[in-house]
Amino acid sequence: TSPDGKYFLTAKWLYIMGDGTYDSASYKNVLALATRDENLSDSVKAVINKLDRLFHPNQKKTSNEPYLENKYPSSAGCIIGEDGQEHHDEMMEFLMENVERPEAITVIITSNNNQGGCTQ
Repeated sequence: TSPDGKYFLTAKWLYIMGDGTYDSASYKNVLALATRDENLSDSVKAVINKLDRLFHPNQKKTSNEPYLENKYPSSAGCIIGEDGQEHHDEMMEFLMENVERPEAITVIITSNNNQGGCTQ
């Protein structure tokens, strides 16, 4: 689980595909989370910046079906639950529309435990 903080997306260490998207070894059309958040310790940032925390679908490259049949996002990285790769691709297309560099996208992660009001 990624700790609460301010992140950005990056394609560093990913494989660029012919359509301009990026793949990891296991997933299609992904971007990695990275951080410079000064509220996180250097050791936590070092772990995060290994770039193995991906915005990814709930479907591996080698599979035709979503795994776990989850209906809801299961983590800060697996933010699309339903419909596997197809749904994830729609989200990524919308996210990257008119964006030249993934690093221009800021991601704020706040756990439900740290939110007030009706989210608790």
